[in-house]
Amino acid sequence: MIELTPLSEDSASDAWETYQACAGDVSYYFDIAVERFAASLFEPPQVHPASFHHVAEASVVAREAGRPVGWIQAGYLDGVASVPPGERDALIRGVFVEPGRQDVADRLLRHAAAALAREPCRKWRAFEHSCGYTFAAGMGRGPQRMTDVVLPLQALGFQSEEDNHVYATERLEDRPRRDDHADIDIQFLPGGWSEVDGFVRWDQFYFHEHRRTVGYATVVPVSRLTDSPTEETLFMKGIAVSPQCQRRGIGYLVMRTVSDHYRKHGINRIVLNTGDQNFVAQKFYRNIGFELTDMITSYDAEKLTTD
Repeated sequence: MIELTPLSEDSASDAWETYQACAGDVSYYFDIAVERFAASLFEPPQVHPASFHHVAEASVVAREAGRPVGWIQAGYLDGVASVPPGERDALIRGVFVEPGRQDVADRLLRHAAAALAREPCRKWRAFEHSCGYTFAAGMGRGPQRMTDVVLPLQALGFQSEEDNHVYATERLEDRPRRDDHADIDIQFLPGGWSEVDGFVRWDQFYFHEHRRTVGYATVVPVSRLTDSPTEETLFMKGIAVSPQCQRRGIGYLVMRTVSDHYRKHGINRIVLNTGDQNFVAQKFYRNIGFELTDMITSYDAEKLTTD
């Protein structure tokens, strides 16, 4: 018999136990300890802040014979560009079950759907990466790639909405600096941009040529997100090159500058993501040494099939 109890800071260790049971199907942008895991359940997301309203009645831990076998977190989402002002979407933020337990996933999803359906919402979402609520700020393969969760989601009417590619590298390809980069000045702003009342301090790099910006990068050492002094990963939120200045190697200059700067501080891994239709960016990342490590899938539904 499956028993459902509230997901809370007190029960987070049980959720963590199930989370770890999925380790073979889940990969991370970065490691996350149980303490940060527990905190991340109820804090704003560190990478892409949005307005998520945790609904206690929808978020539960599933136990069987006293042992945790799954959990779900759900609520409402608003305050992002994809949700019109004054409206909100229902969001399944995270759901994990023991391998092979589709029955538990189905029970959890239907429980959350029933609780969220008590209030009006515009549409339904699951694992919404674009607003930063893929669980733990960067989790790939699972639960989106876990059949035990995906099939019950599809039975409720959810369909794949977007695939987001995750790329990582520990070594950029070596390329000589081009002569026409001599006039490019680099400006580094440590903690130059803050979000969520300063909770996340993004570092920024600007590349100027003849007083105009030709490129930039916005990044954060993951140690700021996990409170781990030994974390050696850099998360790259954004990189851009002025359209008028593309095909001049400026993109590589940006990546090399960022990489060289953080390697001096013991950070040797860069992780970033891009949309599955952004073929130009994907080719660029592969050409300079990145490898595709994950696919993060978002799901949505206009209405649910709960019969």
